[in-house]
Amino acid sequence: MLWPGRNRLSASGTLTESSRLRVTYRWDDLVGKGRENSTEIGTLPGSWQIDTHGQRWEEVRCRSLVLEVVPTSMALDTANPAGEVSPKGPETRPVPLPYPTERSIGGKARKLPTLAKAIRDIEQALDQKNRNTADVLADRLLVLAVYGDPATAPLLERVIREDVSSHVENKIRACQALYRSIGDRSTPLMVELIRRDPHISWRSPDSKWTSDTQWLHVAATAISILRQIRDFAQRDEVADMIAQTLEGRMTRAPLAKIYRGEEIGWGLLRALGDLGNRQQVPLLRSFLEKKDDAAVLAVEALMKIGDPVVLPELLDLIQTAEYQPLMKVLITAIGRLGTERNGQRLYPFLRHWDEDIREAAAQALLTLGDRNALGLLVEVAETEPFPWVRKSMRTSIAGLAFNLQ
Repeated sequence: MLWPGRNRLSASGTLTESSRLRVTYRWDDLVGKGRENSTEIGTLPGSWQIDTHGQRWEEVRCRSLVLEVVPTSMALDTANPAGEVSPKGPETRPVPLPYPTERSIGGKARKLPTLAKAIRDIEQALDQKNRNTADVLADRLLVLAVYGDPATAPLLERVIREDVSSHVENKIRACQALYRSIGDRSTPLMVELIRRDPHISWRSPDSKWTSDTQWLHVAATAISILRQIRDFAQRDEVADMIAQTLEGRMTRAPLAKIYRGEEIGWGLLRALGDLGNRQQVPLLRSFLEKKDDAAVLAVEALMKIGDPVVLPELLDLIQTAEYQPLMKVLITAIGRLGTERNGQRLYPFLRHWDEDIREAAAQALLTLGDRNALGLLVEVAETEPFPWVRKSMRTSIAGLAFNLQ
């Protein structure tokens, strides 16, 4: 969404030297309907701003967001290094967000408690060591997350290690607040959690919240934080522990038998894509057999790790896969990991009945640089019924034609 006033936006990822990222927002506000801002970025990460007109949240309605990778030759304004096209209408002065986080802690508008009071309440709750303090801790941990004061780190670490007032909620809140407060310096404790360190206390298990369940939910939070940090000394160790968790070696019960374990497993597959390396490739390949949602995430992870050794398997799988999300990510992965000679394996998908598959195939052929696909792309683009797919096909045509020059 876009908020009233000044919006700061950012994008990250990887671009080739001959391409740019084009981001187009369309919205309605007090100035008029159908306003548009197209920004092009040549290097990532990059950031820009969009100003909208309004005072209240409902006065700005974001209608669409389009992301495109375009050849440098098709840049909107090559003389403008930022590539930004100013939105229609006069400049506005920034206005405060209509619902500031500080006024909405706990989901109800009220004055934010002072940092000193929040710290005092948490210390008292920890000293009481009973379950009646869970709500107090939950509220005050959110307050500490908003303040983000590095001085609260020792107290937050104590909550993570000692709290037994809730099964997982307050440890999770404390992890989030700790990261908000000290950033990548929270890494050692996140790793300690994932290691299942015996010095970390847990609430007594019951029928649903077993010790496995409690650890898995908090460890998943720690892993998500480390995904944000990305570069840290224990990265390979964490990747190994994620793999062991997926294999059922970090818990007494398999993930499928743990409360919401399968869903957390999907997140762990994503984490391996960000933190893993070639050592985890065999494990990720084992998830391809069922051709289900886990297979989709495994292909995404393999694509991020970028080992082309899996390419033959992906090329075989795309011939038999019928699940559309899996087909789409397979086509994208073949585009990323393959070479120009693999393009012909994707030609049939330009005529697939699913428009998402057709569009993915057109993009992959451009990524592969398969100039032999030009004639077929021109042919299918002429009869493509979906405007956005047709536009993507034409972008691929332009990019491949440019490479011929």
